[in-house]
Amino acid sequence: MEISGARIAPAAVEDLDDELRELLDVPRRPIVPNVLITLARHPEMFKSWKVFRNHILERNSLSPRDRELIILRACWRCGSEYGWGHHAPTAERSGLSKEEIRGTTVDSASSPLSDADRLLVRAVDELFDDHDLSDSTWKELSETYSDQQLLDLMFTAGQYMTMSMVFKSLRLDLEADAWRFPN
Repeated sequence: MEISGARIAPAAVEDLDDELRELLDVPRRPIVPNVLITLARHPEMFKSWKVFRNHILERNSLSPRDRELIILRACWRCGSEYGWGHHAPTAERSGLSKEEIRGTTVDSASSPLSDADRLLVRAVDELFDDHDLSDSTWKELSETYSDQQLLDLMFTAGQYMTMSMVFKSLRLDLEADAWRFPN
């Protein structure tokens, strides 16, 4: 049976303590994304998770463009419109064109992406399908990316596969400014 609406209602910002309001960066954000305000209902988990999230989004050794390409593909493969829709505008600001963003939603062989971008898409696909990277993909990636970047690649894909499960299971409402999956 399909449930309509969020399974856990987002917390009311005014009900949060000062520490959570600071973690959510409430003064800077006119609207706190549904995922963050919902996860704030479990303060201890939220605080721990936010440290890892901040590494993935702010201290990642990959370029912002590569990071967003990986996130978009992971969310697409998991069927998470919420995650994909939130990261598409960030991907565009990070240098991906609208065509390249849409390219994260098609088979890598028919994608408008460059060979280098298709390699990242293939890596995400292998992690999704096999929970592993093939020796050939690893070899190709290691010709371009450092050990640190390879670790960030795998953890970025894994973080967004995990978050996609959370987004979908919570039935989060997509905010008005988020993108929708292409038809």
